[in-house]
This record gives sequence, C-alpha cells and structure tokens, in this order.
Amino acid sequence: MDEIYFQSLLDKYRKNEISAGELSELTAAVNTGVYDETVKASVQASLESGEQQWDKTRQQVVFGEILRQIEAEAPVRRIMPEKRRWLAAAAAVLVILTIGWYTVNRLKTGQVRDNQVAVQDVAAGRPGAVLMLANGSKIVLDTAGNGTVASQAGVDIVLNNGALAYEHGALDEAGAEALNTVLTPRGRQFSIVLPDGSKVWINAESSLRFPVQFSGKERQVQLTGEAYFEVAENASQPFKVLVNNKTEVLVLGTSFNINAYAGQPRAKATLITGKVNIRSGKAAAVLVPGQEASIAGDITVVDNADINKAIAWKNGAFDFNNTTIEELAAQLERWYDIEVTYDQHISQIPFGGKISRKVSLKTLVRLMDGTGLDFRLAEGRKLIITERK
Repeated sequence: MDEIYFQSLLDKYRKNEISAGELSELTAAVNTGVYDETVKASVQASLESGEQQWDKTRQQVVFGEILRQIEAEAPVRRIMPEKRRWLAAAAAVLVILTIGWYTVNRLKTGQVRDNQVAVQDVAAGRPGAVLMLANGSKIVLDTAGNGTVASQAGVDIVLNNGALAYEHGALDEAGAEALNTVLTPRGRQFSIVLPDGSKVWINAESSLRFPVQFSGKERQVQLTGEAYFEVAENASQPFKVLVNNKTEVLVLGTSFNINAYAGQPRAKATLITGKVNIRSGKAAAVLVPGQEASIAGDITVVDNADINKAIAWKNGAFDFNNTTIEELAAQLERWYDIEVTYDQHISQIPFGGKISRKVSLKTLVRLMDGTGLDFRLAEGRKLIITERK
C-alpha cells in the first residue's frame, strides 16, 4: 500500500465514509507500524484542528487512557520507549475512536472534570452463551473447552475457540424435531455455524432457536434480540427467520442484520447482500442491498441505509452516529450488563461517534466526558447520564 492510498483511507475514516473492506485494509496497515508517522500527524492534526474540540488537558486524558488499555491488555510486555508509546496511542485512537465525538449542540460544552466516584470498573462484554438442548439441559459455553460438547440425533455439536458448529453425518429425521437454543445474556455475544453451513453472530441479550438438522421445504430459525446472518445458498430450501413470533424474513442466500429487541418501538432488518422478502401481518416488502426495513406492524423501507452502523456490533464497535441517548443507554446496558439512568428531557438528543466494544466502562465514560453531558458511574453497576450544569 503506498502512502497516498493510506492517507486516502485515513481521510475516509475521519469522514465516516470508509467501507468495511477499506476499514480492514486500514487497520492491517496501521498494525504494521510502517505508517506510524502518518498516523501520528493525522491524529495530532485532527486534535488541533477543532474536529475534536479538545484542549491539551483533554488530549492528555485520552492518550493516558489508551495507553493504560494497551498495557492492561499485555501485562507481560516490556515498557515501550516514549516515542513508540505515543505512536501506539495514536494508532489506538485511530482504531478505537473515530475522530469526532460530536453533537449535543443544544448543550453547553464543559471542561474535563474528575467527577467520578471511586467505584469498581465494569469490564466490556465478551464471547459467551448458554446452549439449551432439546431435552432442556443447558451447557454454559463460556467455560466449556474445545471439542464436542453434546450429540443429538446423529449430530455432533462442536465448540472451537468460542464458536459453535453442528457437524452431522447421515440425515436423521429426529434431528428436525430436536430444537436447540443459543441464549446470550447481557454482556455476552456468540457465533454459530448452523447445520446447513449458515453463519450467525448473536448479539447480547438475544436468542436463536433452530433444529439440529434442517429438513422439509424450508430452513426456519427463531430470533429474539439481534443477530447478523450469512445464509448458505440453497434455492430448493429457502431460509426463514421468524422474529419475535410475528415477523418473517425469507431468504435464499444472503447476508443481513436483524435488530428486534423487546421494548423497541420498531424492529429493523438491514440487507447487506442478496435479497430478502419480509412479511409482518398483512404488510410485505422486498429488500435489495443497502436497504433497511423498519417494522412495527407496517413496514417502512429506507434506501441508502447506514450498513456500517447496523453491523458495527458484529465488527467489535459501538457506532453511535445519529443515536439518541435512549438508544445509547440500551446498548450500554446490554453490553456491560449495567443499569443506565438519564434525564428524560435529554433522551432524544442525537449522539455521535464510534468506539471499540473492548474498552472497559470506566474508559468509555472518560472518553465521553467531552460531549457536554455528565456520565457518572455509581455503585451497583449503574451509569447515570445528566445534563452538564
């Protein structure tokens, strides 16, 4: 990759115009260390240009937190020279935090304050789930080792480095009747390869129910919460997702995201590739790539949907662009397994920015300190969001 192309990727990233493929290229290039000076110049220019609107004290806080995270994740690493420490921090800022914690224009911008009560930090969520077999028995996958964790109807259920796969030999009709469920509690997410080879990433506080073997005219699964699907193509056996027992998403071979948490006013289905048919009551719609369906009895189709935002969780990030405080609070509650309270009069204020889902809650709170709102941790795994006075 030449310097000009690398710089173009940096510019796209800063403007939130980068594609998933380009982001992978950028991340890989940053990790080589070849472009350290370019990264350093870009981050420094952004911090000083007003895109961030942080003063020198704020910059030091951010870099300090990033360095602390780097060292915490690699406790046996030798201490880096100061130059390498700064460049590592700059690279981490690039990957962890999109330049621009912007918004809250209706609120006054406050100064950096150390107003956090000395409470225990909350770790970020991690891979984990509970597998419920057809007989009702449960297996906690967080603590299970690699290998076969169960067998049903001629199918071996295999765990391999945090991902579950169903491996079967000859078709057993009993497999179609044996239903398994993967449940992810708050603070967990998980991935699974279904019996037909389809891949599913399941977000926190969600569940996916499916047969041990697919038979008949269609492949049907049941979803609550949120999941991203990459469906194996099989024209003779369409794939159907039954969402909250009321909405059907029918596909042949495609990739898409469904967000349908209980309590949300509308469910969302975002199509990445392929084609899907959606039915909800008497309403129906067909999506093509780049479209998103907003579902609540009726179906509203949005063109040019923000695909990167829809699948950011699957790629290890929070994308809060055009997200209300109410929606932000729900995401944080699910991922950190906490309770979030906020002033109702700020619940619909649009937020913005991106941040890694790997950071601890205390780090996330400090990074949000420059937004014009107060984010305060309290005892009992609570986060309180208020308007800054």
